[in-house]
Amino acid sequence: MVAALGDRWSHYIPAAEYADYVHNQKNEYVGIGVAIQKRQDDTGFDVVEVNKGGPAEKAGILPGDIITHVDEEPVVELDTTGLRNRILGEKNTKLTITVLRAEEVLTFPVTRKAIHTKVAAGTMLTETIGYVAIANFHTGAAKEAIKVIEELMSQGAESLVLDVRNNPGGY
Repeated sequence: MVAALGDRWSHYIPAAEYADYVHNQKNEYVGIGVAIQKRQDDTGFDVVEVNKGGPAEKAGILPGDIITHVDEEPVVELDTTGLRNRILGEKNTKLTITVLRAEEVLTFPVTRKAIHTKVAAGTMLTETIGYVAIANFHTGAAKEAIKVIEELMSQGAESLVLDVRNNPGGY
């Protein structure tokens, strides 16, 4: 039925996924604060980014680490969603992340916490041109973008480049 609409932006959300969909629009989740990417050689998942001040950083996990196990269970057979589902959970619950770092196997106990996803970021490109990247248009996006723009204007920005590439939309 959704396909019959002929609207590429309309899609069906199964009931089992709806709660996650709504939760993601709040730009928050309960997890450990890492961005991951499946390795092409299927040996695990690269830690691409670690949220500053998040549980993973506090535990000692670094960008470049390769996640191989969660709670002693191998993750090589999982896709990104499968690993995400293993890492996300209830606030203040613990899990163990095993990583490979430069041929060394390390294990980190990590406590899940509420993580706020930063939506807007900015920098000055020149003395008068500011750059603002907006990751999505979900909850809090406008407030965060305005705050970044005001900060850039206080630094001398007279014009702005707004970057919404790879922004999936939102409200």
